[in-house]
Amino acid sequence: MRQSNSAFLTKLGWRVLTEKGNLWSRVLRAKYCSGRCDIDMFTPRTDASNAWKEILECAKFLKEGAKTEIDNPLYNSCHNVKEDVLHLLRDCQHARRVWLELVMVPEIKLLALLHGLRMAKAEGITQLIVQLDSKVVIDKLEKVDSSRCEHYFIIQEYRKLVLDGSWRISLTHCFREANRAANSLANLGVNQSPPIIFFDYASNFMYSVLLEDIDGVAWPRQVRT
Repeated sequence: MRQSNSAFLTKLGWRVLTEKGNLWSRVLRAKYCSGRCDIDMFTPRTDASNAWKEILECAKFLKEGAKTEIDNPLYNSCHNVKEDVLHLLRDCQHARRVWLELVMVPEIKLLALLHGLRMAKAEGITQLIVQLDSKVVIDKLEKVDSSRCEHYFIIQEYRKLVLDGSWRISLTHCFREANRAANSLANLGVNQSPPIIFFDYASNFMYSVLLEDIDGVAWPRQVRT
């Protein structure tokens, strides 16, 4: 009997969630959920009726069984013909951007910084100012406890170089618009075949960037409001 009641109350909670246009569902959600209509709207309240408390008790089954329907074009944000798991996690341009920002970019920039510091050390430089346009990387380097960071070993090598008393290093953040020369070189390096190229003089593609810097050309930064 108790299992039958639980099944009935779970189904009733599901109807509250899915039949959002019905008057009785709107009244309940307005009274107990502040008008919300999502899986997390089932939160305890001290002024709830016994019936609503029982629905909340059974709502845990809804949360445990809830899942996102991937095989549905409605969830497609880049207008692919048919959404699937492979496209969602790998092929979607939005997914690639997320993975790149979360995993690849920080590691690449940390390795580039570490290699650059080693080169500067080998050249006998005693004072060095480093500007990075990645706030994420700087936060990782300045974090006191980085033992749980996925880039722990790279950060430890960086700190060994920084703490070397034979030189002084200053690490600061700058926006990408103010770091266009380094950003252009990084973009060039993505497609180059030799691993390292040394430039004795500014290459042709860098002339415009350097001239803009000399002339004081400003590049406004676009921000979301």
